Amino acid sequence: MSQMPIPEKTSEMLFIRYLLQTFRLGEASIYAPSSREEFKNGYDSKLTGLSSFRELYLQFKAPRYSKKGRFTIDVTQHQHLMLKQYPVSTAYYV
Repeated sequence: MSQMPIPEKTSEMLFIRYLLQTFRLGEASIYAPSSREEFKNGYDSKLTGLSSFRELYLQFKAPRYSKKGRFTIDVTQHQHLMLKQYPVSTAYYV
């Protein structure tokens, strides 16, 4: 029996939930843009921290297992170009 992959949105919600658990109350906040804003800005979630980091821009992608034995993601060119415009070491694929 083959297993269905976890939907991208479910992965996003679980990741954010557990990430925020690592901070004390008020140390970090999250901004989840609308679908239109996601397209315009290139990210699914933006985390803002008050001490250990300033901003993180996260783009969630569901991985595929390739025939070469690797996990790959399908990158949307428009989103990828937008993410590259953010400061170095602040935008990531998850």
